[in-house]
Amino acid sequence: MDMNRYRRKIYLEDKPRETAKNELLAAFQLPLKTEYIPATEAWAE
Repeated sequence: MDMNRYRRKIYLEDKPRETAKNELLAAFQLPLKTEYIPATEAWAE
């Protein structure tokens, strides 16, 4: 089996899912950063 072609196939298939996941994380982290991080940091201490 050609490993480079196999790896490229996986990479291309995973790319949209990765992008969607990162966009979802960014969408969640934006409000989290502004509202909840001080409380989270206080909780961590």
